[in-house]
Amino acid sequence: MRSKYAVRFGFGVMVSMLCACGAGPDAEPMSYEQEEQQAWEEFRASAIFEPEINAYIVDGDIPLSDEQELREYWEDTRARLTQGLTVMRSGSTDVIWNTTQRYNLTYCVSNSFGTNKTLVVNTMAIATASWSDKIGVAFKYVPAQDATCTSSNANVVFDVSPSSSTSYFASAFFPNDARSARRLLITSSAFTTTAGGRDFQGILRHELGHTLGFRHEHIWTGCTTETSADARLLTSTYDSNSVMFYPQCRASGTGGYRQTANDFAAALTLYPK
Repeated sequence: MRSKYAVRFGFGVMVSMLCACGAGPDAEPMSYEQEEQQAWEEFRASAIFEPEINAYIVDGDIPLSDEQELREYWEDTRARLTQGLTVMRSGSTDVIWNTTQRYNLTYCVSNSFGTNKTLVVNTMAIATASWSDKIGVAFKYVPAQDATCTSSNANVVFDVSPSSSTSYFASAFFPNDARSARRLLITSSAFTTTAGGRDFQGILRHELGHTLGFRHEHIWTGCTTETSADARLLTSTYDSNSVMFYPQCRASGTGGYRQTANDFAAALTLYPK
């Protein structure tokens, strides 16, 4: 099970796709309009103007006669490559929380984190809000359960606990898992890693996506050995900038983890406000 959900160190085969870097650890997330404007400006700057044919050259060998054509080409490509979010399936059913459960996703934070506990509590608050502020779910921290925050604590939906593993940063679960498996495990490396543009908050945002039923977005690319069995793409194609897409599977190999406007739009189809 760990191989399905863990944010791992390994680097897979790179795939060719558009990519935009995620926000830094302390940066405010950009609005959808700001993301689009930045992406357009980066694309325009990457185009080569060839005076001999009075045209822009993009993607190596495609000539576009003027900036209007350049913009139209970018919008078409953007529409094809920046959609998606992938939900877990069980048979023909989406694996998501029902309308009662989704507003009471309670959790505890283990005292075993020691000096890192405050960091975990505070970062979980930010990461859970990043989802619940945008879609119809509610995570609730129950500190009264921290002293007995284990996989056998039935007073919360899941526990947030430390892991001694050195094979991954963090791991999570899907909504249909039994209580004993509903654990968000965090390794010590998650607190400080910058691999692929990751930060601790982004790692938790990604893992919380799994707890809501979302699969890895890069499963459609062949970047890792994970398959698309028991998965459904919520829109026409995958989003290479999704919070659920491994940074090492992007063309740049970086970008960290932050939800995109497309992530939220797709998630709202399952968890409407």
